[in-house]
Amino acid sequence: MKKLLVFILLMSCGKIFSQEAGVFKQENINKDNTIYTEADKNPEYPGGITAFQKSFSQAFDKNKVLETGHLSTEAQFVVSKEGNITEVITLGHNLTLNQEIKRAIYSIKEKWVPAEIKGKPVNFKFRLPIKMNISES
Repeated sequence: MKKLLVFILLMSCGKIFSQEAGVFKQENINKDNTIYTEADKNPEYPGGITAFQKSFSQAFDKNKVLETGHLSTEAQFVVSKEGNITEVITLGHNLTLNQEIKRAIYSIKEKWVPAEIKGKPVNFKFRLPIKMNISES
C-alpha cells in the first residue's frame, strides 16, 4: 500500500512541475535550423544574381589559382534566415580554385533577402555553378 501511495504522489508531482506542451512547440518553431532546397520565395541578392556575380568577380583573384584554361566547379552555400552566407562548399577538382571561390564568396558582406516559406524566413541551400577561362598573365 505504501508503494502505491508513493507512486501516486510521484506521478502527481511530475504532472504539477511539467512544462506546458504549447510553449515547447513554439520554441522549436523559432529555433528551426532546417536547410531547405525549395521555398515559396527563393533568396535574393540585392540587385539580383547579376549583381552577385559582379561582386563575386570583383572579389575573386585569379592569380591565386594555380591552373589555367577552362575550369569549372560548383559552389554551394546556405543563405541563412538572417540573409548571411554560411557553410560554403565547393565541388570542383582544382583545390586552389575551390579555395579562392570560398574566400571570394565569404568576402561578400552584402546581406541577401532570405528565402521564405509561408511568409517566414528560412535557411536555404543555394547552388552556383561556376565556369571560367583563366589565361596565363
